[in-house]
Amino acid sequence: MALIDEGERTAKPRKAASRLTVLFVNSAKTPPGMHSDGGNGLYLAVRASGSRSWIFRYRQRGTGKLREMGLGSAGPHGVPLQDARDRAAALKADLRADVDPLEAKRALPILEAEAPKKTFGVFALTDWLPAYAKGFKNPRSEKELRRLLELHATTLFPMALDAITKTEVLAVLAPIWATKPKSARELRAKIETILQAATPDHRQGENPARWRGNLEANFGRDTKAKRKLRIRKHPAVPYAELPTVVQALRARHIDADTSVNLALEFLILTAGRTNEIRSMVPTEVNLDAKIWVVPAARMKSSEPHTVPLSPRAIEILKAVLKPNRPFVFEGLQKEGDEEIKPLGHNAMAHALKAVAPGYTPHGLRSSFRDWAGDETEFPREIVEHALAHTLGDESEKAYRRGRAVERRRPLMEAWADFLR
Repeated sequence: MALIDEGERTAKPRKAASRLTVLFVNSAKTPPGMHSDGGNGLYLAVRASGSRSWIFRYRQRGTGKLREMGLGSAGPHGVPLQDARDRAAALKADLRADVDPLEAKRALPILEAEAPKKTFGVFALTDWLPAYAKGFKNPRSEKELRRLLELHATTLFPMALDAITKTEVLAVLAPIWATKPKSARELRAKIETILQAATPDHRQGENPARWRGNLEANFGRDTKAKRKLRIRKHPAVPYAELPTVVQALRARHIDADTSVNLALEFLILTAGRTNEIRSMVPTEVNLDAKIWVVPAARMKSSEPHTVPLSPRAIEILKAVLKPNRPFVFEGLQKEGDEEIKPLGHNAMAHALKAVAPGYTPHGLRSSFRDWAGDETEFPREIVEHALAHTLGDESEKAYRRGRAVERRRPLMEAWADFLR
């Protein structure tokens, strides 16, 4: 049967200006979709996850059936653009000789055909996860995602990627769907992402972990009530009880002489997040200007956040700041440890549990918000800026960021006076 490549269906070839560029292929801002390289049959396939690969498209003359052949991954660490073009040109030559690339590939020697296929475990943990985790702000997130896969998806690990069907996915999800709904839903989403990233290089066809029109039929559509039940709010200490909590923390610091209690009090005073405090370094603090600048890399908004410091917050910093130390609030050092580490991830949660059981450090931000709204006349935008919440468009945010620091200082000092 005669064959025709996809590019030859157009009477006039596309102009060179419509061809792909290396910058476009490697850019993180390249939109999802199929991007043609100017009518030569070569396409850059970009998925919603950001993964990308090369596809060669052609049609069978007569049937007009569209066929696709994967040419490897694309992007900074994949097959270069020129190499993909060279491969596409070779395939076009095959087409002109009436050779179907996919049929020719299937006719390769048995030894090549029997090359071991990549398994889900190898692809997920070695190929996909390290690249996917580059977007994480907290290194702990990669460990947690790895643990989720190793804990619940191990039955998929030895399976070839193209052998995984809906049956195998259901076998992984069903045992934990009712008992661990949050983990189950996150696991399903990640399995879908991994299988999608493996397409078309290591698998073809529909994604067996897709929710809509697939697994939704097995587990049922979420209602609004179900979604609300799944949302785990961070319990907040009633703000009227916080002065007592702060006094208890100060007493514990004197008795135990540990910095974690001062760190938790500093978190309360600044309405900050746990990771912002525990990873705080001395160079972020300007005691003369009475400010603390949290770098963008540690902020949820990915923008630097300047915190005006109350007199009590400065007292705490003067008590814990040490010259030539890597962290403001240091964790407990084990005997023989040479590396100084920050407070442990759950250290402040344990400190709060000792004086206010049932509450979380993150909930203390809500306590601050409730106090500001119920007990003060400070404008809402000032309170939201104190919590590093995003307001307005880009120009408005930049204007407010420049003005709001000193306008927030009376708010933070009033908060410190309330906690005294």
